[in-house]
Amino acid sequence: MVKDKLLRNEQGAETVELAIALPIVFIVCFAVVQLALTLFTSNSLSSQISSASWNIDPQELAESSDPNKTVKDTILEYSVGLVPDSLEVTNAQVSFETNNEETALPAVDKNTNLGITEFAHDQTLARIQADISYDVPSIMDFAGLDLLDLSRHLDHTVIASDRMEVR
Repeated sequence: MVKDKLLRNEQGAETVELAIALPIVFIVCFAVVQLALTLFTSNSLSSQISSASWNIDPQELAESSDPNKTVKDTILEYSVGLVPDSLEVTNAQVSFETNNEETALPAVDKNTNLGITEFAHDQTLARIQADISYDVPSIMDFAGLDLLDLSRHLDHTVIASDRMEVR
């Protein structure tokens, strides 16, 4: 009879259930916040790299003794909220390609083409490449969620010089 009373006694059951469920709820909440932080950082990093790539000076990069530092400094200059120690740039390089195009215009009467017989266009393209990685800070140490590494490859082409000549 005493044994039956003890087995049916539900006093304190809620406390035990809470003690079991609360750590799981906290882990899920922190995991969701960490995932949101990671997604925000990923989108922000991609956007900031894209914006900064337009501001990298190809000539400065070509003449730099440390092109990785030049790219990193430019990204940090044009970004908001990135932790400088978490950003790493490797394999930064620039290459130049020159395109020359000369076109002879068809001969028509002098009043129509105003004496223009040739058109020349010289253009130099600069291709900037770099590998960029960023360690996302963690709000709490969870197995598998601490120090996520976001990696991006920068491959950006800009016009370094452009010349048109009409003869």
